[in-house]
Amino acid sequence: MYKYKQVKGGRPAYDPIMMLKILFLQVLYNLSDEQMEFQLLDRRSFQEFIGVCEYDLIPDARNIWIFKERLREEKLDKINYYIKKNKFIVRSGFIIDASIVEVPVQHNSKEENDQLQKGIIPEKWKQKPSITF
Repeated sequence: MYKYKQVKGGRPAYDPIMMLKILFLQVLYNLSDEQMEFQLLDRRSFQEFIGVCEYDLIPDARNIWIFKERLREEKLDKINYYIKKNKFIVRSGFIIDASIVEVPVQHNSKEENDQLQKGIIPEKWKQKPSITF
């Protein structure tokens, strides 16, 4: 599918299997090339999936883009053919950074709500400080 170009000098090409794994992660999590580079540097699980450790060279956004362009040039739609032929289902997902934040709960009585609507501060509230440290 992918031919190494044997050129004297320069850095050797990245393993094509590793690059395909990167593309699968990129499609699965709907990431741009720059975000894929960041996630590869940041997430140990991504590094393990593509078969590198944190001290190995990890492809940057430009290398990922170049690999995708080479695949397009070679018209390698065979990947999609083999995925469908082997009855795999490609689904995409998203990385979400969720934070749980406590929200103050308001337990006002009906009388307190009526007073608040009239613009009056309930007497109980005047006795307790509104901010505690």
